[in-house]
Amino acid sequence: MKKLIPIFGILFICSLPFLYGQTITLPGMTEATSVAPNDILWLWLDPAGANASRKIKASNLLSRNSSCEIGFGTPGATDALLDVYDQPASCGNITGFDATITAVACYADAGSPTVTPILTGGSATSIVTGAVTCGNGSWAAGTIQSSPVPVLKTFSANGATCSSTPCDLAVNITAANTAKYIVVRFTLAGR
Repeated sequence: MKKLIPIFGILFICSLPFLYGQTITLPGMTEATSVAPNDILWLWLDPAGANASRKIKASNLLSRNSSCEIGFGTPGATDALLDVYDQPASCGNITGFDATITAVACYADAGSPTVTPILTGGSATSIVTGAVTCGNGSWAAGTIQSSPVPVLKTFSANGATCSSTPCDLAVNITAANTAKYIVVRFTLAGR
């Protein structure tokens, strides 16, 4: 019975807008014209006769985006980074689920350096179509390869065993130029 208390609480909170005649719209809930087997259907019965139905894919309720950042250098450094200051074995996926890399962006303090992010841990495959040019004091987007779509596998429960590679990322500095500080951000889509 204790396990049901949180569920009842959530149902109560979700019902409050309807008790007071208000409506809510959740992202991705469009007017239902057809229903697939993995859709969740929500019917709204209006006493005035303006009934409506909404649906949302169950998979959309479970998917989340997360980010991972790899940083190089120090903003207050006196010397610029060198091209050999690469970052191996970073951004390890420990979620328990595979994650698709959907975006990459790069920030630098100066010099418009270029970096090449790659999948590692059994593979050395680039995830971008070409080296990413970092923004000068701003973020700049890179172009993710569309085929094959880069997927980051997950480490096992112990966090150290990668049974199906690649489980982490690396960023290689292609040309540091005059940058003293670089940050590369990845957007990961998964559960």
